This record gives sequence, C-alpha cells and structure tokens, in this order.
Amino acid sequence: MDAKRILLTGLLVVSISPSTPTTAGLQSIDAAPVHTMTSISADQANLIAWGLDLYAAAGLELPGIDFVGYADRTNCRERSGMHVWHKGRSEIRLCMEAIRPAHDWLILHELAHAWDRNQLTDGRRQEFLELRGLDEWRDGNWQERGAEHAAEIIVWGLMDRPVRPGHLGSNSSCADLHTGYVTLTQAEPLYGYTDVCG
Repeated sequence: MDAKRILLTGLLVVSISPSTPTTAGLQSIDAAPVHTMTSISADQANLIAWGLDLYAAAGLELPGIDFVGYADRTNCRERSGMHVWHKGRSEIRLCMEAIRPAHDWLILHELAHAWDRNQLTDGRRQEFLELRGLDEWRDGNWQERGAEHAAEIIVWGLMDRPVRPGHLGSNSSCADLHTGYVTLTQAEPLYGYTDVCG
C-alpha cells in the first residue's frame, strides 16, 4: 500500500505507477468495476474497502470510482470528503489526516452519490422526491436536495451499527427511512437499524 496509486478490481489489488497508461487489460480479468486510489493512506484504503464491501453485500452496484486523498480540506470545500463527477467518472475526494469514527458515515454517504449517478433513473429520482416532499435533486440548500436525502437514507440502510441520519427534517422516522430506502433500491435494507431514527 506504499504506492501512490492503487487499482482495485473485485478482490484483486494491483499497485501501479501514476504513469501507467491504461487499465483495460485488468477489466478483462474480473467483470467488477475498476476503482483507483491516488494518495490514499492504508487506513483510508481499509475504510474504502469496508464501504465497498457493504455496497456489494447489499447488491448495490457501484461504477468505477477514483479515490483521491488530499493533505488538507481545500479540495473538499473545507469538508472531510466529497463526491464529484470528473471526466465522466465518479471521484471521491478524502481530505482528512486521520480516520475518525464519523468517517465511516462519510465514505458510505459519498459512495451513495456514486451509486446514484450510476444506478438511479430519472423516474426513480422523481418518485423519491415526491415521497420526501422535495423539488430538486442536486440544487438548492443541502437539506432540500433529493440527492442528499438519498445518500443519508442509503447510509442508514447499509451501516452495520445504529446511525441517526442528519439533516433530514421531520420525515425521518424509521418507517420513513425504510420506505425511502426501498423506493431508491427496490430492496430491503442490509441493516437499517431502528434504534436511533429521526
């Protein structure tokens, strides 16, 4: 894990140099999407692998994702991490020096944005917006974006311990979260603990 750039494809982990021109040959080894890691620490790589495992266990298909680590929060808009759409791929930026307990929530949340980009149809998004009483998917205040509600609810459904979704307003009872998760995924939550809902 000392290499600055790492490729993950299924269970295969291959270290490569930043100048390697292509990953096409690796894709034929395994049908799983290729994820890349650049400037990611061993602890961050473990966190990412944990998150990817939960998505796989839930049957939520992720696209290939570029994970990029930064030394400060400047590239994450002063947050610990964020998802961006960059050059036709999902990129998850991690801007943290050390892993803290809240970062497990963060990685699942940002992976949910990548899943949304890859899997949700406009029809499914509209159904979810109507369910949540929202008008916009990615515009407006954070608390009023369907994409953020979706990411919070996916975290609730996948987290392997009780977690309280933040900033969801009044419709965040356990029943609301369950209905939201099923609307988004068409499946039951992997966990979906009901200890500390809204």
